[in-house]
Amino acid sequence: MCEETAMPFAVVRTDFALQPYRVVRVADTTSHDTIELEVMTL
Repeated sequence: MCEETAMPFAVVRTDFALQPYRVVRVADTTSHDTIELEVMTL
């Protein structure tokens, strides 16, 4: 996704047992999100 859109993405930890992680754009994260990994293209 990052290479196709040239936008940075983050893997965010959630409190949901069925979806413990989710991938979102970095711009869509909030201060309450726990970012596990951030990916960006150079």
